[in-house]
Amino acid sequence: MTLPRMVILTDLARVRGGAARVAMDEARAMAARGVGVTVFAGDDGGERIPGVETVALGLSRLRDRPRLRVAVDGIWNREASRALSRWIAAHDTPRTIYHLHGFMQTFSPSVMAALGPVAARVIVQAHDYFLACPNGAFFDYRHEKICNLVPLGAACLMRNCDKRGRAEKAWRVLRHLAMRGARRRLLRKATVVLPNAAMDARLRPAISGARVRAIANTARPLTTPGTWAPAADAPFLFVGDMHPLKGARDFCEAGRRAGVPCALVGAGAEAASLARMYPDHRFHGWQDPEGIARIARGARALVMPSRGPEPFGLVIAEALLAGMPVIVSDSALVASDVIANGAGLGFPSGDVAALARAMRRLRVDTALADRLASRALAAGRALALEPEAWVDAVLDLSRELAAGAGAGAAVGAPRPSMA
Repeated sequence: MTLPRMVILTDLARVRGGAARVAMDEARAMAARGVGVTVFAGDDGGERIPGVETVALGLSRLRDRPRLRVAVDGIWNREASRALSRWIAAHDTPRTIYHLHGFMQTFSPSVMAALGPVAARVIVQAHDYFLACPNGAFFDYRHEKICNLVPLGAACLMRNCDKRGRAEKAWRVLRHLAMRGARRRLLRKATVVLPNAAMDARLRPAISGARVRAIANTARPLTTPGTWAPAADAPFLFVGDMHPLKGARDFCEAGRRAGVPCALVGAGAEAASLARMYPDHRFHGWQDPEGIARIARGARALVMPSRGPEPFGLVIAEALLAGMPVIVSDSALVASDVIANGAGLGFPSGDVAALARAMRRLRVDTALADRLASRALAAGRALALEPEAWVDAVLDLSRELAAGAGAGAAVGAPRPSMA
């Protein structure tokens, strides 16, 4: 069957997180398969990929814009919507598939409306919970715990759960209300892909009209398999954004209580304060993949101390594929799989004392660490798809959409005369 054309839509083409990484890895992999690929990016387009067309809107992230522009563009970015509508009108074909990876940092929900005319050929990748929850995480930042309230219900509207206060919560509610109509219209025909089937329980009310597929993310090893070789004083490793949802503070405090060295890779709202509070820990800032690999090779274990219902936890899969043992909080949706596969230790989310005990245990019990490491690769393969298998799954879905609902005339193409 003829290969479809892929338009990969991403807020950010510069890789600083899991969603952007998956999007750009998809672009490379699809192009290597001979698929025509266009990356439609909200930012400057990042590093150009040979054989891939890039359309870059040059928008800055919301947090980098003046507050007035954030208030308007964050709710409904007309510039992004119009640019995408123009591109679709000029370039759409009946076999063009649109894969939306993220829209809250530069695009805004307005791109959902722009995708409406081609909804039957749209794949919405649910990297987070923004389709259902105003703050995208089902997390109460004020109380630092999982939120189980009904999104936009009376209790939700009254709850001051936002990290920046009530005014920010009100703005997020307005954005979610603006998105709801466009989301409903888009999802009548679009397909939602979940990287973890367990996400469905929280997303279901918001995606009830959509076709839903569970396709595990692809992941690449955090460092070259077989090179993990921690020394006696090897640090425990945290990789990710440093803010309450991710549990970076819990990690630092647990390390101090356990008397073990810790290394942190990443940045975020808490990075500077944590560096001041925990001067004995190593803060490496953001690193490119080579830098992360170098640091990971000498780490005792990867720790994911998230306090929220982490949908996938890409870094956990990456560590396991590198042959590293992991410690993961029970709020992460992959925690039970990691423990069942014998590749890591778990602890109750937010329980710093329990995390400290787990870290101390892995520090002194090298036989346990080696046993977990010996099962890590198999556990990683059970969590994440091999890159080729992931591409196969997305291509199979794309062919299905192109052959079925997308078989009509392209948007913007001349229509047959009725004469």
